[in-house]
Amino acid sequence: MKSFFKLYLLNLFFSSIAVFGLGLIYFYLFALKFSLVEISVYYTLVWVFCVIGILSLKTIDYSKSIKTALMLRIAHFIILASLTTVYMLYFSAALFGYLIILFWVPFNAFYFSIGGKKKRMLINSLLVILVPLISIPLLPSAGFVAKEYGFPMVFALAAGLSFITFVFVDIHFPTKKIKNDLRKSMKELKNVRILYLLEGFLEGIVWITIPVVTLQFINEEVAYGGFLSFLVVFAILGSVFISYLSDKIKNRILLAMPLMILTSVFVFMAGISQGFEQWTLFNIIIAFLMTMIGPFLISLVNDTSVNIPRAVVARELLLSSGRIVGGIIIIFFAYFGNIQPALMIAAVVFLAFPYYMKKNLRKLRMYRYSKL
Repeated sequence: MKSFFKLYLLNLFFSSIAVFGLGLIYFYLFALKFSLVEISVYYTLVWVFCVIGILSLKTIDYSKSIKTALMLRIAHFIILASLTTVYMLYFSAALFGYLIILFWVPFNAFYFSIGGKKKRMLINSLLVILVPLISIPLLPSAGFVAKEYGFPMVFALAAGLSFITFVFVDIHFPTKKIKNDLRKSMKELKNVRILYLLEGFLEGIVWITIPVVTLQFINEEVAYGGFLSFLVVFAILGSVFISYLSDKIKNRILLAMPLMILTSVFVFMAGISQGFEQWTLFNIIIAFLMTMIGPFLISLVNDTSVNIPRAVVARELLLSSGRIVGGIIIIFFAYFGNIQPALMIAAVVFLAFPYYMKKNLRKLRMYRYSKL
């Protein structure tokens, strides 16, 4: 239990840094007159450098890796605060991508290894709902600070919290090393590789399209931050409830299948929506559904793997690869000036997820319709 609270507190710190410091990043980049194509390339390069980071790591020292990620985060904020050219923006993407891997691989290796199978979905739901919870106060707060004092102040405050988190990790997290053997890691996820690629593809499109398209309707800092935080409110209780119910009946697919199909349907509807009212309605539903399916997606690691640290490495590689493909789709649509239709492609492709989940995991009891 003590390990759980330490890890959750670390995630609270790190996620708060990301939400407050980067939650309004697209607003900031457009204000600096970067084009939609340049911003889309930046976004895609983040995932490219995630993959490069995984491929380049031979040994992962958990404590050192997380502390390095926090120092890179500070450097990332310094560059963002002084952006003048697109080349600086792309260099910051390299730092961003690398720090994502340095933090999330060791963190997830720790987190996915705690707790028993009886409470697995509930533990994972607590991870999923953290960002929505802290987004409610932090996104409007970031908007207020940006409006009153400028974005450099937002980055400075986030960098300060990064340093505090560095001290916390240095005190509370011991050194632990694992060898990064990608061949063995990929074997851990033999039956779910396609699922992580599909998840990454959906995220690679949704994560940039929703905040960027929202800027067409809202162009004021506090209101923009408030709208993004408003979207996540509807998902929090539903995620905890669905996770508790899944652990109770011991059947993932019975609950996950309809939620994933509905996610595809409403992502597609958002792709063809017109006007602020339709856009808001569909995105409320998407936020609700994606947070509810989050614990199912995370639980795949525990449900299908024996060696969690190795599985986590492969998971991050596959997710990032899927996000790169999604990013390339975004760049294509950005060239024509409108990325909203990319949501339709994301929706159609993600429909394959429940099919492959049922097909590839049918040997596992909790992924069969029978024997509830």
